[in-house]
Amino acid sequence: MLLPFENFSREVDGSWRPISPMVMDLPGSGKISIGPWLTFRQGRKLLGHDIATMLDEISEQQAYLRLGRAA
Repeated sequence: MLLPFENFSREVDGSWRPISPMVMDLPGSGKISIGPWLTFRQGRKLLGHDIATMLDEISEQQAYLRLGRAA
């Protein structure tokens, strides 16, 4: 599943929140509408998907890529 990483912001407590309303296509679950009213935390699943953990992994990959470019 591809997450639109740039459409989420990380909160001080480590949770993730969508910046604006969007539609996500979750494998096995179909399309759902989400928006800034939702908060994603590690260990909590949305229709079987741990969105926060996935966003944390993408964030780490992005940081690694930025460090690689800076060297």
